[in-house]
Amino acid sequence: MKKTIKLAVVAALALGATTAFATNGSNMIATGAKATGMGGVGIGMSHGAESALVNPALITSVESSEISFGGTLFMPNVKNTNDLGGGASSATSEAKINVIPEVSLASKINDNFYMGVGMWGTAGMGVDYRDPTTTTQMNMVTNLQLMQFGVPLAYKMNNFSAAITPLLQYGSLDINYDAGGAMGINKVGAGVAQSLKFGYNLGVAYEIANVTFGVTYKSQIDMEYKGVLANAMNPSGS
Repeated sequence: MKKTIKLAVVAALALGATTAFATNGSNMIATGAKATGMGGVGIGMSHGAESALVNPALITSVESSEISFGGTLFMPNVKNTNDLGGGASSATSEAKINVIPEVSLASKINDNFYMGVGMWGTAGMGVDYRDPTTTTQMNMVTNLQLMQFGVPLAYKMNNFSAAITPLLQYGSLDINYDAGGAMGINKVGAGVAQSLKFGYNLGVAYEIANVTFGVTYKSQIDMEYKGVLANAMNPSGS
């Protein structure tokens, strides 16, 4: 059995206004070195095992078995300006490095059926304003991490393929800051909260005249971080 192993590392540098191009909401624009290097292209272009999370129908391009390891070094530049101290004050977050890993495996079972397994970091970001010179930033520290585990299952007939990827999404969120004695409270923070939720991705692909058309659907996954947001917004509980 022929096996292919691919190693890749992507440096996604989000600086200043370019941050919006590196993420889509809280998610990276792509998973895997190939799709990331092409600005997120992957719904209608196969990247082998890396297609498992983008469009699982395209893992049908794998000839036998393929394993892909990769990671994104996400380096945002986050800055905040406020007037909490009576005058405008700016500070830059010290949380400047986020490592987001991914690993994908896809195998051809027979001429029609393909399957795989994968683990993908889909988001990782936060801020750190604990520098003693940035007192108007309330020493705020936040951290969000999202990771998905999935098993892509694909069926191919002639030039048409369809697939589903059941997903388990893990997330963790932490928000804490110094309230400065407001309402008799100093340190605010409920601690790290974690959540596990299920979802799924659907994908289809059709090739005609050496051109591939693809369509995907990603289910909504609602995460619940018990007490974190409520405590951060209203630490007094009133």
